[in-house]
Amino acid sequence: MPPATRNVSKQPRKRQSSVKARENAEIAVKPPPKRVKKKKSSEIRPPSLKPPSSSDSDSDIESIRSIDVSDHQYTLSTCCMLNKDEFLQDSDYLKLREWSYNAWNVQCIRKLEKASELSGFDPEWVSGRAVISARGVAKANALAIAVDDDTCWKKVERFIESWMKQGKQEITVKLTTQWKKKKGNIELLDDDDESIIKHKNVVYLPF
Repeated sequence: MPPATRNVSKQPRKRQSSVKARENAEIAVKPPPKRVKKKKSSEIRPPSLKPPSSSDSDSDIESIRSIDVSDHQYTLSTCCMLNKDEFLQDSDYLKLREWSYNAWNVQCIRKLEKASELSGFDPEWVSGRAVISARGVAKANALAIAVDDDTCWKKVERFIESWMKQGKQEITVKLTTQWKKKKGNIELLDDDDESIIKHKNVVYLPF
């Protein structure tokens, strides 16, 4: 009886692929990477550019309003002028709502009435102005306010109070009122003005 033998397979023997071939096969199988869509620059906003909310601005305003400046002082310089003459000049340290414009204006009028009785003229109101300045504030940024009654002066005090709450130091107010001399409907001039007018009216004759 012939010995039993195994049937030899006709298929070729499989060879183990090399390392490089296996790497190439893995690369071919991997799907291509997805493209990431970039955001537009307008959609990106850094945190520092975030607009302040209304609640933040409201809290800042409330904190400024709550500052007590009742004990703060400012310097007030006053001067009445009649044409080019100055009178009732004074300066003082004051607190808010401590000074009365009406009382000071009455003093000016009484002084003018006495002078008019002696010199024979009628005083007439021209203008009034208050200039508010402070340390560190440029001259061009000083506030000039027309003042002709107590209501206008209260407006000046509101600006003073606002500057105090902003922390401005050495606040100074210069208040000047201007009057002119009249006799009837004729404006009376100072001696300097009269001499200038006479000089202009001189006629020089040729020799």
